[in-house]
Formats: sequence, structure tokens, C-alpha cells
Amino acid sequence: MAIEYLGDVAAFDTQPMTVSLLKGLLTPALRDVVNFVNAPLLAKERGIKVVESKSETADDFTNLITLKVKTQSMESTISGTIFGKSEPRIVRLNNFRLEAIPAGHMLLITNVDRPGVIGAIATTLGKHNINI
Repeated sequence: MAIEYLGDVAAFDTQPMTVSLLKGLLTPALRDVVNFVNAPLLAKERGIKVVESKSETADDFTNLITLKVKTQSMESTISGTIFGKSEPRIVRLNNFRLEAIPAGHMLLITNVDRPGVIGAIATTLGKHNINI
């Protein structure tokens, strides 16, 4: 796991943010076992190596935090920033640039670009009364 802090945020103590990222990464798999105190230890026990890097210069944003997670079968990257003084945004997911407010439930789908795929997914969600 690599965490990159770019811009003004690099001047701060980033340890609390790193622990928060670890907690967020581990909680879906381990549920209620993970908290802010034990997240670093649980990561270490599972062989998760955490590498932090900092740079006070950022190209596109005043501040940017990027998390890269690599497993034996995949690699994924997510980047976020703050617009204004208090408006968080996800601005990159792997190689895709976007602007998403990180709130509520989100569904991310990677699929082959073929006609009917999104329609089938929307139909399935609709059958289960999930509003998109």
C-alpha cells in the first residue's frame, strides 16, 4: 500500500490520515475488529506494507492524497482532494479522472464496452428496488 501526500497537506502530520486509510481498507474484510488503534497492527500482521511519500508540490490541485493498493492479482489507485475549504472530492480512480462527492453508497462497475451491459445492470438494480 502506497500513500502519496501532495501539496500543502504534506507539511502536516499525516499519521492520522494514514491510520484512517488503513482502517477504511481493512474494515470491509474484518468488520468490527478494526479500529483506529489496532489498524496498523492488523495491517502488519497481514503483511501489508505501508509506504508514505510526501511532496509540497502538486500539479493539478492544492492538495492531493493518492492511495495505491497492490495485491497478487490487481492494482488499484484512488485520489482525493478538497475543493474550497470543506468540499471533499474523489478526482481519480485508476486511470479515470472524475469528480465525485464521497457520500452515501457508490457502485463502481468495470465492464466490457458492449451494448446492453449497463441496461442489464440497471434492470437488475431496479428489480431489487435500488434507485440509481
